[in-house]
Amino acid sequence: MGVAIAKELLDVAMDHFNGIYLMTPFMLYEMSAQLLEHVWAKSGHPATPLFH
Repeated sequence: MGVAIAKELLDVAMDHFNGIYLMTPFMLYEMSAQLLEHVWAKSGHPATPLFH
């Protein structure tokens, strides 16, 4: 649920800011990767798989 809420917030923030700085709690790197992929998809950045 937290990732879904963060994606909604990122969608709004991307309309107002030129960059996004992600910090996820407790060393949850996979959450950061999911959010980064979301931002890249929304901004038209070529998709790069971060985890296999």
